[in-house]
Amino acid sequence: MPSAPRRPGLRGAPSQLARIVALSIFGWLAVAALAHAGPRVTSGKTPAKKQSKRAHKGLKTGTAATGAGGHKGRATGQGSLWLFSRPSNVVPNQQGKVVVFAFRNDDGDELSTQVGQLLAARGLELVPGVRPVDTPEQFRDVATHLALVGYVDGDVRGTDAKTRLTIRVRSGFTGRHVSQAVFTDSRANLARELSDKLWTKLAPSIAHACTDATKPRKASRNTLQINAGTPLTASE
Repeated sequence: MPSAPRRPGLRGAPSQLARIVALSIFGWLAVAALAHAGPRVTSGKTPAKKQSKRAHKGLKTGTAATGAGGHKGRATGQGSLWLFSRPSNVVPNQQGKVVVFAFRNDDGDELSTQVGQLLAARGLELVPGVRPVDTPEQFRDVATHLALVGYVDGDVRGTDAKTRLTIRVRSGFTGRHVSQAVFTDSRANLARELSDKLWTKLAPSIAHACTDATKPRKASRNTLQINAGTPLTASE
């Protein structure tokens, strides 16, 4: 009995079906993989955005800090320039002749002697033996004849526990007092007070007197008698 003829194409049907199923499964897996990978990409982008924001914020902070630092640096630089361009408050040593009279109520002339020594250490030349006169005109004439820049006088008051020393500077150009300085301390500590603060207080007026001494001076019309040095005896 002859066998029934086989239909062409049915022989490879199982293999084709298997391919279709495999492709379907692969496609489903691919879609599932993409769907699963989607949130990961998104979650990966979120930290990147945060990181970008943090970096941007850090950049702003760094810029602000740099700006503040730069401004501070400029301020410091200007402060340094201002410091060097600022005139010094310390008056330099002066040159000229001065007379330091004995201070009133100064036992043993200790304080007036110390003041003279301190002024001499600042470059001034002390002229001894000059006696005080009465009027500003007479002081001016004496300064003109002796080439003085000024005079220094003073007085002492108070007790040993609290002593008050007043020192006055008289201009040789005008013959008048131009400034005064007051020192208050115990009698034992007054010498140290003078050493520390005398030049600071008297230097501006003395420097001004030295400057005025270079100006032309007018001679007095009155006859001038200068009591300076040791008087001469008749035999001499």
